[in-house]
Amino acid sequence: MDDGVAVDPPSTPVPPAEKGQADVSVVITSASGADGISVVALVEGIAEDDGLCTLTADSSGIEVVASGPGHGSVSSVSCADGLEIPLDQLHSGDWSVTVSYESDAYAGVSAAVSVEVA
Repeated sequence: MDDGVAVDPPSTPVPPAEKGQADVSVVITSASGADGISVVALVEGIAEDDGLCTLTADSSGIEVVASGPGHGSVSSVSCADGLEIPLDQLHSGDWSVTVSYESDAYAGVSAAVSVEVA
């Protein structure tokens, strides 16, 4: 039934491809929950220094985020600097962590890994 009222469609995030970014593979190579959460990730197949790496940790509906710069080498980008969440921002238990990478040209998100915080 058309009652003359305009309805906006629901807002949805714009996928990376529609922003003009190419999809990249992000792999978590190390994750520790010993003194907080600390993660190292690798963005494969690109070499640039202008991207942002973001660690997202989620547990029991609580989300904590930390970000740092990506550092390019010959054929990859390393995500390590700043990808640490101090113990005082976390509770003990199992946390699901992902790392995303975004630059003007590329974007990608790792698969989730589980980290146990004591």
